Amino acid sequence: MRSDAFSQHRVEFPNDDGYLTLGDLVDGYAVHVGMFEESCRPNDWGAGDLQATLHLRDRLERARRLAPPDVRDELLVELEALDRRLRDATEDDADGHVLRDAGELRPASAWWWRRLPVAGLARAELLGGGRAVTAAGGSLPGRSRPPGAGRADG
Repeated sequence: MRSDAFSQHRVEFPNDDGYLTLGDLVDGYAVHVGMFEESCRPNDWGAGDLQATLHLRDRLERARRLAPPDVRDELLVELEALDRRLRDATEDDADGHVLRDAGELRPASAWWWRRLPVAGLARAELLGGGRAVTAAGGSLPGRSRPPGAGRADG
């Protein structure tokens, strides 16, 4: 169970109009990570959705650095579990597909920007095709969109 200090800790970002609570930010990251896990495949989350996931993780890292010690400790526990899930749903992106796709928006060197989904539409888009594929090369039926096409709902 999260402490009130954690759940209500405000996270502000310089280029945004408002704030999020740390609890909301962690919950959003958890939903995004979940969409790249094996149990959610096949799915229609593409490369743009992976970018959103990784940008959420960037914000959590910034929040971790700025949070008071008691909140930071609690955040680290949650991040370790979510990051483990992200690592399990991805593999090393030795060829830099994710960073290349991020273009000018890419951060310097955070480990999560060097992870490629092991299956799904995001993997297919990042590898240059529109059909969802698995790390073993098999395809997932019924999932095809042009590279770079985002989800219709955001």
